Amino acid sequence: MTGPAVGKIPLEAEVWVIRGLQKYLLQGTQVFLHVKGYSLARVTHVDVEHELLNQIVPPRRAKYLPFKVREGFMVIALGSSYTVKLDGRVIEVNAIVIKSSELARILGRVEDRVYVGGKVGGIFLGFHKPLIEKLESYAVRQGLKPRRFSTKVDEGFHNSSSNSSPV
Repeated sequence: MTGPAVGKIPLEAEVWVIRGLQKYLLQGTQVFLHVKGYSLARVTHVDVEHELLNQIVPPRRAKYLPFKVREGFMVIALGSSYTVKLDGRVIEVNAIVIKSSELARILGRVEDRVYVGGKVGGIFLGFHKPLIEKLESYAVRQGLKPRRFSTKVDEGFHNSSSNSSPV
């Protein structure tokens, strides 16, 4: 699910794709902390929503990539160059950079691997358990406690009277 939803905490961020010294800002990118148990999230993860990212990781595909967090930036190394179209230009990219002091503060200084899954309209970032615990601790401080995954539609998005149909 893309865009704001129940259980998604917006994170202030800029997202760039880079190759060497060339960097390209992805205008209009939205970044969310998507908490387990809300809006179909089976595990707490980070959503990065911009359609260009599907040229790197198409929906229903995934990559396991190295990343590091330093001084307000998260850098995901793509391992090879990708040719993508941005604003009518064809460019080469080999890394995704998320500039977010908020996300960097939550995760701390770290160097690890991340599961990068493609979804319609962007990607999601799945972390190892110690980082998930940090993300969930932040969510709790924001008033959003992770819950067991459920396939039920989240409250607030439909009429919850017992005889009503969700459609």
